[in-house]
Amino acid sequence: MLRLRRYLYLILFDSAGARELRDGLMTDIPRSWFAKLIRNPVAILGAVGSLFVVLANAGPAIDGSKNLWRRWAVPPSQLETNWQGSWKSREGFTFGFAMQLEVRDDGAADGQISWQMLETPPDSFLAPRTGDSAIEFVSGTYDRETRVAVISGHKVSDPTLLALDTYKFQIKPDNVSFVGMSKHRGEWEAQAGGTVIVTEKP
Repeated sequence: MLRLRRYLYLILFDSAGARELRDGLMTDIPRSWFAKLIRNPVAILGAVGSLFVVLANAGPAIDGSKNLWRRWAVPPSQLETNWQGSWKSREGFTFGFAMQLEVRDDGAADGQISWQMLETPPDSFLAPRTGDSAIEFVSGTYDRETRVAVISGHKVSDPTLLALDTYKFQIKPDNVSFVGMSKHRGEWEAQAGGTVIVTEKP
């Protein structure tokens, strides 16, 4: 007669962990990480605290990713800028001006500056022309990050009144005023300032 071998399989849970009884021998069974966690209140609090930290930082991280995505996915709009102010050279010439500058989505800019001579040195041959006006056509770039426009004249309507120059205008932190200077014959020398309006074109 064949004797059937029986296995007595018993799982006991105690404070030391799970144990198994096989063939009269008691052996330890490794406990899962979850079983260890639920029997340790300190570990539970630590896990919950870590979860809250992750959730608290998730919002800003997601917002930052969205802003970065918009910068890459949404093309910058075209801008229409209108600048109005005064320009004064070291020699004592003062002009009032109004500039219209169209900025494309790639930062390229084109426009024109309407100049009016307001003051000249007393001994200047241009003194009789005080009050006269002329237009300078310009092109260059506008940086949306630094809000700096760098432009150069390529044509004037009256060469007897105006000379071609290069200009650098920067919008100030108040978003409504600007400072600038012009370069003539290789030197930055004249100063400019005034107000500006920047609008996005549909």
